[in-house]
Parts: sequence; structure tokens; C-alpha cells
Amino acid sequence: GLPSVTKSMVFHMGTKLNNYGELVTNGGRVLIVVTTHQELVLAAARATMACGRILFNGAQFRTDIAHRGIARAILAMGATTYKSSGVDITAGNDLIPIYKQMVSGTKRQGVLGDLGSFGAMFDLKAAAFRNPILVSSSDGVGTKLKVALTCNSHESIGQDLVAMCVNDIIVHGAEPLFFLDYYATGRLNGGNVVQVVKGIADGCQQAGCALIGGETAEMPGLYHNHDYDVAGFAVGAVEKDKILPRIADIVSGDIVIGLESSGVHANGFSLIRKIMERGCHKFTEEAPFSLDKKTYGKL
Repeated sequence: GLPSVTKSMVFHMGTKLNNYGELVTNGGRVLIVVTTHQELVLAAARATMACGRILFNGAQFRTDIAHRGIARAILAMGATTYKSSGVDITAGNDLIPIYKQMVSGTKRQGVLGDLGSFGAMFDLKAAAFRNPILVSSSDGVGTKLKVALTCNSHESIGQDLVAMCVNDIIVHGAEPLFFLDYYATGRLNGGNVVQVVKGIADGCQQAGCALIGGETAEMPGLYHNHDYDVAGFAVGAVEKDKILPRIADIVSGDIVIGLESSGVHANGFSLIRKIMERGCHKFTEEAPFSLDKKTYGKL
């Protein structure tokens, strides 16, 4: 059992190796297991688990070590809570009125209920479709988030998120109806998340779809500090007889019309960051070709 004990120290007393290389005891208290942690309750739990892995004939160990100290610690510092574990529910709740104000400008026919319900609802009949087919898309913005964090500019992230999802819907001839977002972070930064949600709301207004729900998750064990990730989910509808592309109607010799993009948006930023790195440029530098002296990151 001793080799299976990791991240703990085992002190021996009253033990020895016999002629066969076996560890034997002379009875009584023969081992002390020591584990360290910033929180007493976790140190005690880990030490007890380690003791449970040490097996030999007649082995016994106490399970109440440090319990008095744990009780005193709870009285002195309070019990373990969401906030003490790094999740500040109050900070998240304080943002809800701000969310509601931004979301109100995206409402359209078909939206039922208000922001904050367990599920978001939409009445498809109110959107005046005859024979609708739902079209959905989910996407993120990739490593452009690294640029946003470097430049402390997050509003465009929200707009890009909507565009990434909505563009995949409209290419099928569908009308975007509603959008939901997911924002996950190590530690909630109110300024960052408000900028992102404002960008999402602005993007939804431009796309004509309603921002009807979302999730803000604080996960200190998964993301570092204020680092974050975002994802979006959009749903639209199209009349069944107007679905694009009409594959059966495409024939050799048809003309393909391409529309010039206004920028790279949220695609290819892993390559862009590598090019900037090899050119010894930073996104916070002023771009020499910018007439209004914007940085690479702002462009």
C-alpha cells in the first residue's frame, strides 16, 4: 500500500526491513501520514485517504484527526462557500439588470418571456412563416480572444460571435430569429463581460434576431484569472421551398459571384498571431497603414 501513497509524507517508527526485504512492524503506532494544504479540511481529508491506501495485517487508523481544528477554523473564517472557492454568484447577479437593458433593444416578434428564465422561448407562428424549416448554428471566435485580452478590447468579440453563427444561417436563405450566448471565465471581470454582451446585442440588432438567453459561468479551476471563452448559438427559419443552395439547379457554366470581405473577422487568427510574432510586431502597436492611427489590434 505504501507505493500508492502520493503527495503525502509517511514517517516510519517501529518498522524495519526483514531479511526478505519486506517491511514489518513491531505493533503499536508505526506510521505517521502527513499531508499539507492551504485549507485544513482538505489536508485532513487527503491524509485520511492516504491512510486508507496503506494496507497490512491489523492496520488501523483514526479518522477524526484535525476535526477540532476544522471546527475552530469554520467558526473563525466561516464554512466553505461558493465565493471562497472562487465563484462570486453576487457579482454575476449584479450584472443581470445591465444585461436586460442591453437585450431589450433586440426584441422582435415571437419572443416570449423575459431574460432570466430557465429556458428561452420563441413563438414561431408570430414570425409569420407558412411552412418553416429551422436552421441552427453554433460557433465561437477562436484565438481572436487572445488579441482582445492583449488589447483590452472586447466589444468586437461579441459582434464577431453573432456574425460567425448568423452567417452560417443566412447562407441557407434563412432569417435569423434568436440567439443565445455562453461566456466562461476563470474570474468574472464585469467590464469585460459587459463589453462582450453589448457587442452581442449590437450584432443581434444588425442581424434582426433577438438575444433571448445565455449563460455566464465562473470556473476558477479551468480558466486562468480573467481569461475567458465565448460561444454562440443561433436559430433561424426559412420557407421549405426557399432553402439554399439549390444544389439540383446548379450546372456547369453557372457564374459564381464573390463578395469581398471587410476583414478577417474571427477566422485565421492562429495564423495571424504567428505572422505577427515572426515579424516581431505587437497588436498594441500603431499600424503604419492606418490613416486614423489605430493599432493592429483595433484594426
